This record gives sequence, C-alpha cells and structure tokens, in this order.
Amino acid sequence: MEQDLQEQACWLLLTYESGLTTRVINEIVVTWCQQLGRTLQEFFAVDSQVWSDTCHLSAPIVEKLEQARAKLVGQAFLIEQLNHDHIHLLTVLDDNYPHLLKTSLKREQTPPVLFYTGDLRILERQTIAIIGSRKAGDSRAMERNKVVTGLAQIVIVAESDTEGGTWAGATGALRQNRPLYVRDTASSSALPGNKALIELGGHPLPWPTEQLADVLSPLIQKSAALRQEKSDTPSRPDQLSLFVGSGE
Repeated sequence: MEQDLQEQACWLLLTYESGLTTRVINEIVVTWCQQLGRTLQEFFAVDSQVWSDTCHLSAPIVEKLEQARAKLVGQAFLIEQLNHDHIHLLTVLDDNYPHLLKTSLKREQTPPVLFYTGDLRILERQTIAIIGSRKAGDSRAMERNKVVTGLAQIVIVAESDTEGGTWAGATGALRQNRPLYVRDTASSSALPGNKALIELGGHPLPWPTEQLADVLSPLIQKSAALRQEKSDTPSRPDQLSLFVGSGE
C-alpha cells in the first residue's frame, strides 16, 4: 500500500526513534495495523492509554513511544529529503515487500522498514549474495547481514574469521537453509573461518579458478530454481499473513 509522507514519517518514528526491539515493533504493527486496520498516524495521535489497552504495552514501552512522538516533525523533514533524493520507503505491510525475506526470517528479525532506490523488480530475479570481511562500524551491521542473506537464494563467502559480521552472516545463512559456498584456497590455514564454515556444512568453492563462468553458472541456475521454489511457498495457516514463514 502507498503511504503519504506523514504516514511514512510515522513508520520511521516507530522503527528508528522508539528504541524498541524489532519484535515489539512488529507486534504493534500486527495488532494495530493488520488486526485493527488502523494507520500509524492514528497510532501516534491517540492517547498513550490506548496503546496500553489495545496493544497491551508495558509502561517502559509506552514511555519510549511518548518520547519518540515528540520527534515526529524531524522524521517528516527526513522523509521529504529521502523522497527528494529518490530513496523510497518500503514497509512490511506493502505488497511488494520481498516475499523471500519474510520466508527467511522470524517475526523478531523481519525489518519493519526497508529503503531502496531504483527498480525494486530486480529482486524478482535470481539473487546471489557475496559477503566478506571489512571494517564495519556500528551501522546495524548484524541486522544488515540477515537482510542481505535473506534476500538471496545462494550465499558466497569470500573470506571470514570465526567471529564478526561475516561469520554471523554466513552461519545465519546456514540457519536460513541457504546454500552456502565458501572460497577454498590452498592456504586454508590463512582463512580459519572459511575452513570452519565448510565443516559446518558450507560447500567448498575452489579458488583461484581460471574458469569463473563455469564455476558460477551452476550456482546461477540453482538460484533460479530456488527462487521459483520460494515464490511458491504458501503462508503457514498458524501465522498471520504479515509473516509468512520463519527460519532461524
């Protein structure tokens, strides 16, 4: 569904200014937006007692929401700037929210909001994620890894230690039942994380190779088959339609 700028600002407010966990945010979305059919503009317009009575929120959560509500104007300006820069907001209620991501992540892991620019239909193609070590800051790196691997049918690890962001993303992909391919070199002792991932069930990807196309071609074909399989995955009857499946 298309939201106007004010509604989008409320999504930013709930997701990034409330300080609430993804699990609590998604529970609010399920109760208020999906079950009651009301907007987040209405949510932030009502008395806080309604939050407690309707969504069964604790006093500390209500207090965080009250503090966040005071920042609505700032979020409205931010949404205007994002729109000006052609950066679009996608909520978990939107029909074009990636189905693959919903089937990959639990409710407490599913991002309530995604940002994108360009043609979103690119996610309808087969997708392969390549992850590797780099110096990342505190910019929600662990949460980002779940999204990156969750949007891909196949994950390739270039280089990993036995801890850190790449390791978390790779082991998370295994828990999501994503085929994981790990660069396997002659000097495997230099890549302890790669060796450990292969022992955990990752497929070794011989490296270096002079025939990269021959190595990747079967993976691309497998990605296409997995994409079709995931697109045909039905919603589980014991779940709300907002969250159609769950992985670890």
